[in-house]
Amino acid sequence: MLSRSRIPSLLALNSTLGELARGARPHQAISLYNRSRCEGFFFPDNCTLPLVLKASSRLSFLRKGEELHCTSF
Repeated sequence: MLSRSRIPSLLALNSTLGELARGARPHQAISLYNRSRCEGFFFPDNCTLPLVLKASSRLSFLRKGEELHCTSF
């Protein structure tokens, strides 16, 4: 779904992040988040950050959790 669209909607991005974070691919959720931020697709909302935090915690990526904490303020 996201690959067909040049600029995905925040809803589609959050849905995809959620599926990846809860499923067997939390690393891909973090990668998608990073790529979307770097390419300027979106600014995360209050639904995005918990999804990426979930993926980070599943992988024990404490540094990413710290980065997200700073992003939320």
